[in-house]
Amino acid sequence: MQIKSTIFTTIATLLLTMGGQVTADYNTYQEIDESLFPCSWCINKGFIRGDLLYLRAFEDGLSNPFEPSFTETFQNSNEDDSLNFGVTRGHGREPKFRWDLGYRIGAGIDFVGCNWDIAAYWTHFSPSATKSSTERPRWKLDYDTIDLLIGYKCQLNRCFVIDAFGGLRGAQINQNIRGNFLTILRENQSSRGITSFARLNKKAKQDFEGIGFIFGLKGEFHFDCGLTFFLAGDAGTLVGRNKIHSHSEILFGSSNRFEIGFKRHQEACQYFVDSNIGIRWQTCIFDSLGLVLELAYETHNYFNHNRLNDEGNLYINGGSLSAALQF
Repeated sequence: MQIKSTIFTTIATLLLTMGGQVTADYNTYQEIDESLFPCSWCINKGFIRGDLLYLRAFEDGLSNPFEPSFTETFQNSNEDDSLNFGVTRGHGREPKFRWDLGYRIGAGIDFVGCNWDIAAYWTHFSPSATKSSTERPRWKLDYDTIDLLIGYKCQLNRCFVIDAFGGLRGAQINQNIRGNFLTILRENQSSRGITSFARLNKKAKQDFEGIGFIFGLKGEFHFDCGLTFFLAGDAGTLVGRNKIHSHSEILFGSSNRFEIGFKRHQEACQYFVDSNIGIRWQTCIFDSLGLVLELAYETHNYFNHNRLNDEGNLYINGGSLSAALQF
């Protein structure tokens, strides 16, 4: 009987010791999490977010205009056949791409009790590129994307967190270009070759709509006082359709005019990559409301997007200032 009592006493002592250790470890884990964030309720909650974007968009393959600098004329020394021909030197000009404002709106939920989260974002950016001379074209872009994302967070250690995410992206990217510029017109009259200039007026637009998958990774390094450094990148493919309309008018002489126009609708597969890097600061402003401020640099690259002239990539890069409310 004394032996049984001793055994029960020993088992009870071990259980109490293990329970105390588990409680101590749990409290330590809670202290670690609360030291990384201003308050525990800010984690695993809903949020709404607004971003102010200051970006610059530019695209390859738009240097179609030709600006002549000077012309040299030569004459054949053959007495039987006098031939005049010219050599024109010049260079093409691209649109003058400018910085412009855009915005992004988002909302999402971090699920309580697990590491999953869902979010939706709408990005709008509508820049333009003006011409600085009569030979430089005017270019306009309308860029809209909607991202539906689901992510999973993995805490590797006390401060470092990796977020793997994926989802769907729908995009509508429309652009148009117009310009008045000089081109070369060559005429052959019997044995004479004459090189002259003609004025070319061109209008073209390209409308792209597509939807596809997006996958990415995001790394976060948490400091004290709610400060976080983050780095993210993603890639994806959009499957959709291009609608291209073009109209060109060539004017030469006093009354000669020649017009060319076409419409083309084609299936398209668009590859893209995005990246951003920045810092984040979050704090509690009320008992049930958190504030998150973020400053970042971001890039968006769409490969071989241009179908107006030569093929070229569309690049969008710049800074963003974000504010979010957690509840």
